[in-house]
Amino acid sequence: MAEAPELVIRPVAPADSSAVESLLTTVWIGEGFTPVGMNPFGDVAHRAQAARLLVAEEAGSGRIVGTILLVPPGTPYTLIAQEGELEARQLAVDIAARGQGVARRLIEATMRIAAEEGATRLVLSMQERMMAAQRLYERLGFERLPARDWFRPQSGRHMLVYAKATAASEEK
Repeated sequence: MAEAPELVIRPVAPADSSAVESLLTTVWIGEGFTPVGMNPFGDVAHRAQAARLLVAEEAGSGRIVGTILLVPPGTPYTLIAQEGELEARQLAVDIAARGQGVARRLIEATMRIAAEEGATRLVLSMQERMMAAQRLYERLGFERLPARDWFRPQSGRHMLVYAKATAASEEK
């Protein structure tokens, strides 16, 4: 693993919109996870208002090297979150920053936020072919919820669902 850069995990700022859109497009469309011509990443400001959009910023350079969307149930961006859950979506890490703990730090931040907001678990879904993501989430203690797997007709992809209990679930 490469040496981890010093990161600041923070909410997206208006000035980050272009960098976040570019990162999401490069990862999701450029790496073939979202079909060409289907670009759901253009309205960063709207996603930041409807949900919680976090970025991983390299301290010093200010470069955005990662992003993740944290979605409560019942929003326009909710795909699988149910009552008492928060959903993590659209994790993306700059290819040059992979293997440095950026994804892990973003996921840990979402777990803290989910617990602070009283969610009993964090849920997420991913494509079957996202093997590296599956290994990462399993290493972080997420468990498969096959009964909640689903099919995404827009992309023609089968989605696997994972979940992890938050600290808030231990308090209840």
